[in-house]
Amino acid sequence: MEKNGENIFMAYKKAAEAVEKLDLWQDKMTAWQMVADFCRDKDNCALENKPARDTVLFWTYNNMAALAAENNPDISLAVEYYQDSLTWAQRPYDRIVVYRKIADLYKQAGEVSAWLDTVKKIIQNEEDIAEITALIELARQSSNPTVKKSYLKKAWARAECSSAAEGRECRMISELLDGAAREMRTSRYQRPSYPGPDYERRV
Repeated sequence: MEKNGENIFMAYKKAAEAVEKLDLWQDKMTAWQMVADFCRDKDNCALENKPARDTVLFWTYNNMAALAAENNPDISLAVEYYQDSLTWAQRPYDRIVVYRKIADLYKQAGEVSAWLDTVKKIIQNEEDIAEITALIELARQSSNPTVKKSYLKKAWARAECSSAAEGRECRMISELLDGAAREMRTSRYQRPSYPGPDYERRV
């Protein structure tokens, strides 16, 4: 269901155009807030493409956080918006970028404990990326399609993919899974056949 014939992508475009013409950062924040509020009534976005919708909301909250960080000396508002954006982050890479921004805010504010907690989250996401990369590489190196599929399934789960449209890694894993499936079908068709009873009788 669309809201007055408008979808979230149109709402984002309108907000971006409005922000270019506005002077006060508070007014720019209001423009972005309208996009963030668009899906609060879940029926408004029920038919939206989920990965694309999540990307729009991820960048909407990032835009709001950047405005707050640049204009509000109290970092709590910027941190709140950055944390909101994490809800819509589809990839570990995206989460790392956001956590680094949050860490910078905490560091500038002298909040050492919060800064250390955020750095730990950065490290965790970097470890996730390293594991996903390793699993994909192991799959590529394997000549056994069954083993290859097993590695890719683990990578898919680790990357938190639910569809191939959710980011570069998910698309890559999906393509490799399709390739492994084709290899498995081909190997079944190419299994060696053995002489049957007619051959034995002729001999």
